[in-house]
Amino acid sequence: MDTFAAQNKPGDISKHVAQRYSVAIQRDELADPAFTYLIAEIDGIAAGFAMIGEPRSESCSNFAKPVELFRFYVDKSWHGKGVALPLMHACYDEALRRGGETICLSVWEHNPRAIRFYEKVGYAKSGTQPYVLGDDVQTDWVMTREIPRG
Repeated sequence: MDTFAAQNKPGDISKHVAQRYSVAIQRDELADPAFTYLIAEIDGIAAGFAMIGEPRSESCSNFAKPVELFRFYVDKSWHGKGVALPLMHACYDEALRRGGETICLSVWEHNPRAIRFYEKVGYAKSGTQPYVLGDDVQTDWVMTREIPRG
């Protein structure tokens, strides 16, 4: 939550983390075949992760054979060190394995670093949707791209 701490109220972040990241929630997500977690590891150290799977967002249902990229994070200490692109390519591979044609993700409108990366790798803004962080209703961009083959 480092990325968002300076721009959000601590109480909203705490509430969000409690609602989305408990041990039980993570255990259930890891066990659910609808999701796949991908870990970027450098010399045995986790540098980032992604969670991809069957779409849950209404905004993803408008696209051809969508696969949703729910989470895509690279640890701050690994920014700019070549972690994000291979992790994204692993997401494409998983999306293809799932029979997808389109990857759909949402990104906070006030996260320009992530938006720049997604645009750089071919995503385009396809709309917006609300995102609730604690008690704060925010706006996420919905971004999509065709899944590259090969």
